[in-house]
Amino acid sequence: LIDGQDIATGTIESLRAEVLMVAGDGNCFSGSVLENICCGRSEGGLNRATEAAKAVHAHHFISKLPRGYETQL
Repeated sequence: LIDGQDIATGTIESLRAEVLMVAGDGNCFSGSVLENICCGRSEGGLNRATEAAKAVHAHHFISKLPRGYETQL
């Protein structure tokens, strides 16, 4: 089950469209979630990072972190 949906009832294409695998040893930089999303770029700031997070369905998760986008990794 993913989000209450039985994945056996969908297609592999629909599953691939919704799922992203991140290796456990991902390359995170030190700093905040925001700094990691921005990868050192200052233009756009929080607005651009929020748009990016929403595009990959991570905004809801990030928003629930203790300090949101300012949570230190």
